[in-house]
Amino acid sequence: MLINKRREFLYALSVFGPNIIFTMLMAYFTSAVDPRNLEVNKELWAWSQPDGSFEPIVFTAIFGILFTISRIFDALITVPLASKLDGMKNKYTRLRLPILIAVVPLIASVVALCIPLTLAPNSHLNTFWFFAVLIVFFTAYTLAMVAFYSGLSSICKDRSQRARVSFFKSFIDTVQYALAYALIPLILSSLKGTGLNIMHLILMSSPLILTLFIPVIMSKGQKDTEVNPVNSEAEQDTQEKKPGIISSLKFVVTNKAFWSWMLVAFVYFTGLQLFLTMQNELISGVLLLTPVFAALLNAAAFGPVPIMLYFYNKIMKRKGIRFALQASLFSFAVGIICFSMGSAMFFPNSIVPRIVINAIGATVSSFSIGAFFMMVLMIPSQVAAVELKVVKRRNSAMYFAGQGIVVGTAGAIATGVLATTLRSLDKIYLSTSMIGADGIMYDNIPLGGFIAPFIVAFLSLVAFCAAFLMPKSYDTKTIGKLFDSNYVPDSEDLADSEIVKKDNGVK
Repeated sequence: MLINKRREFLYALSVFGPNIIFTMLMAYFTSAVDPRNLEVNKELWAWSQPDGSFEPIVFTAIFGILFTISRIFDALITVPLASKLDGMKNKYTRLRLPILIAVVPLIASVVALCIPLTLAPNSHLNTFWFFAVLIVFFTAYTLAMVAFYSGLSSICKDRSQRARVSFFKSFIDTVQYALAYALIPLILSSLKGTGLNIMHLILMSSPLILTLFIPVIMSKGQKDTEVNPVNSEAEQDTQEKKPGIISSLKFVVTNKAFWSWMLVAFVYFTGLQLFLTMQNELISGVLLLTPVFAALLNAAAFGPVPIMLYFYNKIMKRKGIRFALQASLFSFAVGIICFSMGSAMFFPNSIVPRIVINAIGATVSSFSIGAFFMMVLMIPSQVAAVELKVVKRRNSAMYFAGQGIVVGTAGAIATGVLATTLRSLDKIYLSTSMIGADGIMYDNIPLGGFIAPFIVAFLSLVAFCAAFLMPKSYDTKTIGKLFDSNYVPDSEDLADSEIVKKDNGVK
């Protein structure tokens, strides 16, 4: 199936549509229904009442709890879904069937999230409507993504191919983040005065979800033995001694190479999701910038990522995954602090320092963006592939289920608890006289938005420290020894070393 780099790229491209929709919803949906921390251009970012005022269209005290529950449900549902996928004999059926099941409810739920039942303030009806729809959305999205991720460990022939697909997906993720955070503010600015807001734009983008059909089309007519016949034989062995759902999950979470990565991912993703969820409030309420300048800052964050990925791979080859990941975590902490240090609080009379400081910070943090995109794909697929080779057990979907639980729980805490708590500080302001990028004078900066970057930076540094628990590298030789201390690496394992050292110009 993945017989050349073009097909590898197409496979990575298949989740572009659902991912960009997911990114836009997680970035803009909660502030659209609860705009209390927004200041500049509210009409572009939130639903307004018929009288033109801006109030939450959900009952915020309940909605934050229900949103958290929906994210936790999303995390937990991955376990039975993964167990079911791991039990399927044909690798292409494991890839195609979940996607075909997920597409229709995924599109339908996106449409429903973009259409509130009422624009009345503090609506209980909207609160429970959105909760029910979020359950459907997260379940369908997770089903499609687990199929995509788990397929990577079986349809790729070796670690190098998995690394290439991970690189391609990181590049595509960077593009979709740039579109979501840089292009969309520009589009919204051009739509100012038309009555359209961010949720209308997400609704119009929903057909992009159909990119999910790419692997379905690519795998048409493929037989299980056409790719990686060695793995196919191993997979047949795993069918005879396939573990139950509980033992499989336990095996995954107790694996040293994996649980240490999960600890890092949990802490880091909590901070990352908090930043992404609060970014709209940071730009509009703390920096007092218009969507045009928001696009400029996000271009500085996402534009350099392809170049940063090149250097990240160089560092990874010389120092290993752990060192490269720690470098990215530190750069993220430094870059995010700029959102507060370069805010209107410290530069009330000019927007130029705000833009310059935050553009520098965005560029610094760009080193970490692509890195994390790569790691969430590369580490679980590599560990699962090594497990299949060494102990003849297939748990590929369960690894991504375990990662899904951790990342989903982190997202629930960040979006449903931390962000909701910070938004609840809307009555507490840092007061001074400040000029916004729209030329209007403002008197207050919301405290919740101002302290959010400090929380994110702290969590990034905690993740940096936790990364010392991870193996230095994730090549087959290193991870194989963790599964079986008596495992003897073969010539292919030794040739596939992750860390490449140079001695007198000779690799």
